[in-house]
Amino acid sequence: MEVAQSMSAYDRGETLQAYARKGIPEVWIVDVPDEHSECYSELRDGRYARVRMAQRGESLAPQAFPPRSKQRHSFGQRATMRLLYLRRLARRRR
Repeated sequence: MEVAQSMSAYDRGETLQAYARKGIPEVWIVDVPDEHSECYSELRDGRYARVRMAQRGESLAPQAFPPRSKQRHSFGQRATMRLLYLRRLARRRR
């Protein structure tokens, strides 16, 4: 997950390519000033084939935590869960 005070072509270009090369299955970019998020997933041929976007008040479910019921978490709750999941993965790989 990338959280940025300002977004650049670098974040959506070089950074995404680096994550794809490492095989990261899902990448989230949170654009704080513009109050939206972007979720890149479904790696194919070294690129993310699926892009989902959400504005403030809309919801997205990370692939690692699909919704178990009709109850949806707020964007902030899911972002926190995803960050905790990525930290656990990083610890396992050490």
